[in-house]
Amino acid sequence: MAHHEKTSTPTVTRERLKAFSTLAASLTLTINAILALLGYSPLPFTDTQAGTAVSTVLMVGINVYAWWKNQNVSSHAISVAQATTIPNTTASNPSNNHDQNNDLPLSLDVGDGHVDMEAA
Repeated sequence: MAHHEKTSTPTVTRERLKAFSTLAASLTLTINAILALLGYSPLPFTDTQAGTAVSTVLMVGINVYAWWKNQNVSSHAISVAQATTIPNTTASNPSNNHDQNNDLPLSLDVGDGHVDMEAA
């Protein structure tokens, strides 16, 4: 006999919602296709309006995604950003600067296709 793991209620609810959403989308597309075959216009807008709407939705979605990924919006992201911030110890303690060569400029030589970093 197989051992069945107990599934949590939020997981079951999420899976059911996903299943019913897929079914609803599939049925809507099927009904629209049948209406189009019968000569009815199932959607009350032109192709140009549809293209503009899709472009607008994509633009807004991409902008929101870029903003969300590049900014610390959630409390978790803020706490991670604060935890990973490295304090500048050389600015607060100049006597500790003897082992670090932060003041050496670097030059980038790419003449032969290879990147060579060397102190100038």
